[in-house]
Amino acid sequence: MVNLPQLVILPFSNTTIAIGLSKLPIEWESLDGEPVTAVILFAVRDKDSNTLHLKLLQKVAMLLADEGFIDKLHKVSSKEELIELLK
Repeated sequence: MVNLPQLVILPFSNTTIAIGLSKLPIEWESLDGEPVTAVILFAVRDKDSNTLHLKLLQKVAMLLADEGFIDKLHKVSSKEELIELLK
């Protein structure tokens, strides 16, 4: 239900995370072969490429271990709610 596209390191000024949600499943090469409803992207600045992106992946993996996380993600209606959910 979620996809984490392969990391590409570009000269970003800030490391950023973007989350794309779809009401309808999207055919994508996900790890389980199932269509996805969420795509999580990291824009990692070069100096964070060996440290911070691993911490981000670890945090996302922990969040995804909660089977209800994607449903909660789809119910978020504000930036503040999203930040709280990701803490």
